[in-house]
Formats: sequence, C-alpha cells, structure tokens
Amino acid sequence: MRVALCHLNVICGPQTVNLCQLEQAIRMAAQQGAQWVLTPEMAVQGYHFLYLGQNQVMVPQPAPELRRLLDIVRAGRMYLFLGCGERDPQRQQNYNSCLVFGPDGRLCGRHRKMTTHHFGAEAWAARGSGDTLVPVTCGTVPAGLLVCADAWYVEYARRLQQQGARVLTDLAAWTATRLCGNPLPAWERCSAATGLPVFVCNQTGVSPRMDLTQAQSAVISGGSARLLYQGKPAVLLFDWNEGNGMVVSRQFEVIPFPETEEVSKRGDCQRGRKNNYTA
Repeated sequence: MRVALCHLNVICGPQTVNLCQLEQAIRMAAQQGAQWVLTPEMAVQGYHFLYLGQNQVMVPQPAPELRRLLDIVRAGRMYLFLGCGERDPQRQQNYNSCLVFGPDGRLCGRHRKMTTHHFGAEAWAARGSGDTLVPVTCGTVPAGLLVCADAWYVEYARRLQQQGARVLTDLAAWTATRLCGNPLPAWERCSAATGLPVFVCNQTGVSPRMDLTQAQSAVISGGSARLLYQGKPAVLLFDWNEGNGMVVSRQFEVIPFPETEEVSKRGDCQRGRKNNYTA
C-alpha cells in the first residue's frame, strides 16, 4: 500500500486557501498512486485560526465546501484522513476532529481529539468523549485514529490496539517546545506499547505564536522512528505492507509542494465552492 502524508503550511488559514492547498496535495498524492492520504491537524481551518481574527463558524461536517476535495478522493479511489474542526448539532459542541472519507467520498469514521487544552488556540474545542476512540476499517485495515497530543497518553493507543487496530495514525500540529515537550518519544512509546506502526502527518509554517518549521512528520515501527521529515511543504510518500505490518520504504519519496501564495493565486481552486455536497 502506498501512503501519502501532506506536510503542508496550513497553520494560519484562511480556510479558502487551506482547501486550495489540500485539493492540490491530494491530487498530487493520487497521481503518485497513494491509497491512503493523511493531512495535518486542523488542516481545513488552520490550527491558529482563532488567534488571527478569523471569525470561523464551525459547522457540521462534511460541509459543502469539501465537495471539490471529495471529488478528488472519489476519482482517486483513496481513503482520506482529514484534520478538520466540526460542530456537533446534537451536543451543541465544537470538536477538533480527524474525519475519514472512503473511496466513494463518503464519511466512514471520525475521532474527536480528547487531549484538548481548553485555552488559547483550542479554546473553541470541546474534549472528545472517547466514544470515537474505536478503529475505523479502511479497506481491510482497521486504523486507530489520534489527533496530535492524544498520542501523549499511551493508554489511548493501547485501547485502539485492544479493539483490533493494526495501525495508528496521528494528525498533528506539534513541534518540540518547553510547554508541550518533544513528540517523537510519545509516538515511539505508542508503537512500542502496541506493536503497531504509527503514521504521523505533521505540518510546517510559522504563525505569530508558533514556529512549525522544525515539526516532524514520521513513520514509526517497532518502537523506533523509521522515516522522518521536517522543513518545506511537501507530499511525503512511502510504501507499507498492510499484510504483515512492515514499512517497506527506507526513505520518504518527497514531492515538493508549491508555496502557499502560489497555490492561493490559482483561480481554479476557487471555482464551484458554493455547490452543495451531501455525504
């Protein structure tokens, strides 16, 4: 199986620009034969949207704005792990979520971040209750979903493994800091404790409050980092044997990604956004 990690500069948004980048990155992944595509945490709205004066209103997902993106998923017959804020109208709460879409473009699973900070950049997000901490079957593979600092608590990884997960994924906006620590040992602990590989899609870029240019996307196997990347925006490709759980690639295939300004100027990204989409 070929997997793509979209290591992008999406921290600042706005959503329209981020969606342009995501559409382009997913298209690039499809052209390279990726079957699973992972995006960073809050890739749709931008992790720091709240700091930048963007009055983003969270809505139930999937929203009509995802239509073009999901058209690409359908055309490529891929599974998409999408970092996205969402509104639960029944609970009247907002969540920082990982949404999984199948090759038909329909939502097939979600996880809501449990380790939210309740202040600062995540003041808008409620804590996930844990009822979404169950594997989502993607093809023949049950995948355990985590969002960023969920990986700090190895019991979440163990719970997913006990429920049948054969791989763990983590969508992140996480670089080594004094406050949050170094995430790499946390991902390695999750792998060591469960015997499962961990696929981490992190991000790059700089906001007024965080520098993510050294944040690492990673593939962890056997409790150790096998593949690591940090730096400029790129689509990172690797091969994984889903039958025996072994990582086949010895290094990422790195496809450079256009800078944010270049992507945002492409008019074709802005067409058709008002069309309705129902999943």
